[in-house]
Amino acid sequence: METSEKEQLQVIKEIALSYDISFKNCSPIPIHIPKDQYSDKAEFHLSFLSSIATLKEKDDRLPQETAELNLNLAQLSSGLLECVLPSKNREKTKADFTFTIKKGHFKKKITISNKNHDSYKYLTFLNLFTSTMLRELSGIAYQEYLGIPNIQRRLGQNDDDVIFNGFITNYTPEEIEKIIKLEQFNIKFWDYLYYDRMGVKIRDTIIHFKEKNIFDSTSKTLKTKEACFLYDTIVYLKIIPKDETMNAQDKYQFIKKYYLIGDKTMKNIEKLKRLSFS
Repeated sequence: METSEKEQLQVIKEIALSYDISFKNCSPIPIHIPKDQYSDKAEFHLSFLSSIATLKEKDDRLPQETAELNLNLAQLSSGLLECVLPSKNREKTKADFTFTIKKGHFKKKITISNKNHDSYKYLTFLNLFTSTMLRELSGIAYQEYLGIPNIQRRLGQNDDDVIFNGFITNYTPEEIEKIIKLEQFNIKFWDYLYYDRMGVKIRDTIIHFKEKNIFDSTSKTLKTKEACFLYDTIVYLKIIPKDETMNAQDKYQFIKKYYLIGDKTMKNIEKLKRLSFS
């Protein structure tokens, strides 16, 4: 650990001790943590506050942007699968794939039909390209969260033997529908976290410190001295400006307000999860 980090943790530890926050009975340092990384278990547990320190940094919207891109690719793949899935009676499953190109004042609408050999072949390769991009962007997420194997497979049998006696893809139609639901959930999930980051991080910190026997686990939210410690810490970390007019009760109400915001946010996320995957 860098010296500046150690100095920061030492200051936070002094703030905790000034409010009589005890580390005597807190959980020990896990055995997989190198012995020379932290000077004591208080320093180790206080390092959890580094997640709050990130609030002063510009938030990274990349996870949400990735989810939006994945959703677009999944929806595109869903449409392509409708066009290319083999059928015994091709006439009954005739489909047109239409998209629009826009750039400044330029606008062009393009339609590809699956009615002939060459266009059908093109659409199958386009679906493989789309689903491969989706697989590369998602890594092992779909395998981990949805149980979708991270492999390519062949779907169906083409009567006219267009490509490899059944075209190759990464996902079945049923799997694509699961992916669409997951990415719709992810977009809303990151949106919640982006706007309520302070509350979520304060909530997580309070829960963590209660679990590790640093805060009183019997209190409904937290004690006044615990709230004062957290408030002074986020002031020290320059997350919020220092306000000399704040007394102990003001600090308690400030921390409690953000704790309740974070708690509501996480409950909304759990509700969203149930609705998204029910």
